[in-house]
Amino acid sequence: MSKKLVVVGLILVLILTACSLPGGKSSKAEEPVEEPVIVEPVVEEPVVEEPVVEEPVVEEPVVEEPIVEEPVAEEPAAEEPVVEEEEQGFSFRDDFDEESDNYTEEIYTTTQAVTVDQMQTEPPLVQDGIMDWKIRDNETYAYKFINDSLVEDVVIEAKWKSNGQSLNGVALLCRASEDYTGWYEFRMSAQGEWQLLQYDKSIRDNDPFKNPYVTIKKGVAKQKLVRVTGDNVSKFSCVGSKLSYEVNGTKIIETSNTKIKGGGLVGFGAMSASYLPVIIHWDYLSAEQPE
Repeated sequence: MSKKLVVVGLILVLILTACSLPGGKSSKAEEPVEEPVIVEPVVEEPVVEEPVVEEPVVEEPVVEEPIVEEPVAEEPAAEEPVVEEEEQGFSFRDDFDEESDNYTEEIYTTTQAVTVDQMQTEPPLVQDGIMDWKIRDNETYAYKFINDSLVEDVVIEAKWKSNGQSLNGVALLCRASEDYTGWYEFRMSAQGEWQLLQYDKSIRDNDPFKNPYVTIKKGVAKQKLVRVTGDNVSKFSCVGSKLSYEVNGTKIIETSNTKIKGGGLVGFGAMSASYLPVIIHWDYLSAEQPE
């Protein structure tokens, strides 16, 4: 019995060996079968958006810078004569660029028996930077005063020119009373003759035939110091008791007088003698208190 089993075992071994030899037939290798891939659906989880918490915006206060306006340059206008109050130091200048209301009306005196309505003298005219005076009556004295120029000590300066008869007078006045009854006057002619005068109206009031002009000093300037037909610059100073005058930079007199005290108006004027017409061109007039 055991021998049969051995024989059967050997037969099986031979069979298996023959199958494994080259040329031997073998069962066809089974190709691997791919298993179907089961794709599971992707379930998207809902996105939960977190609420955005907006922080409150704190606005900083806006500081506005002040707007500085640039000054607008204006076209220069003709300068008005400047009159400063006495407590600030009186100062005045007029270049006669235009008509001005800084003066009184003309004040006339005359030794002739002629009333104002009979006079042929024309009112002063301001034109082209000149104040033009034309006197067409004999022995006539015409004046203007600066309004509100009540000062005691003052230096008056003017530039003038004679365009008519040289036998004339150009006057600068200080300490004139407000009723025009008295003042100091320095009178210069284009021929160089000069007079320092005190005008006193009461003399004429008491006697219509008496001269109200009282002479303090008089004389004649050096030859050619005064320009007969050219420009002249006169300066009259009334400081305390001292009265002085210079023309074209040369002092011709300094004296003392105490007849008129206290403050008064500043004025200027022109006058005629026996030859006509007298024409005076004023280029500028200035007056100020001395330092």
